[in-house]
Amino acid sequence: MTTIKLKLNHSQVESQPGSLSLQNSQKKQMLSMYVSKLSEELESGNRLRTAGAYQSFLNSFIKFNNNKDLALSQITKNLMKQYEIFLGQQGYSQNTISFYMRKIQAIYNQAIRECLISEINMTDKQQEIPLLVINETLEHTMEKYPEFI
Repeated sequence: MTTIKLKLNHSQVESQPGSLSLQNSQKKQMLSMYVSKLSEELESGNRLRTAGAYQSFLNSFIKFNNNKDLALSQITKNLMKQYEIFLGQQGYSQNTISFYMRKIQAIYNQAIRECLISEINMTDKQQEIPLLVINETLEHTMEKYPEFI
């Protein structure tokens, strides 16, 4: 049996015939800490309005979550749908609801790019990734970045 291990940022990818797992090797990243980090980066890049929008989203989301923080890995498609319904029940306009939903999607996508979470949380069901796709991706990665092997 062949096992391939790749280290990507703070995650480890292991592939064996028929499986792929992504394990985060650092502590769970909390939403409030991550949004604060992104906001600081945006402010240092003089993107003050975007940083403020992220903080506004965070305040709203924490209120929705009964004033409790949560790990990025706990954000699911279902939770986002519940948040959208909550915003509507709070009397927000459709423009405001869309504004907040775009913010959470941007934050979530950035966390995926930084390998803090996987995209699997946003699917309706956990899907198996065909081994053929994994092998082609690994081969392409190995060809492109031989220095990491």
